Amino acid sequence: MQEVLAPKRMKFAAQLTANEMDCMMNSIYRDCTQNPYAAIEINKKFRMLTVNFIARMVLSNRYFSNDPEEENEETAEFKYVINEQFFLLGAIFPADSFSFLKPFDMGGLEKCTLVLFPHF
Repeated sequence: MQEVLAPKRMKFAAQLTANEMDCMMNSIYRDCTQNPYAAIEINKKFRMLTVNFIARMVLSNRYFSNDPEEENEETAEFKYVINEQFFLLGAIFPADSFSFLKPFDMGGLEKCTLVLFPHF
């Protein structure tokens, strides 16, 4: 725990947070100047901010960007896994509460989990 809260690590986290906030604000500004009357999905921007912050802290890599040219195969796979994981985190598995529903796979959640498993 001391390593996580070390002054050097905290300073790095503060710089990282400021950097990611700058990237998000630049992205919003760029969207506003390109299409002044278009709606901006703030929820998507905050999700990108959160995932980028976690990915940079843990993996030392930035995965979400607004530039399609920067996206490679690894980035596309990471986006797919994160989106599916967010979907599954909010899902309710009825078979967990009612075991007799297990063979029916209500909503296809079990299948989605099994498809996502090899990516880890």
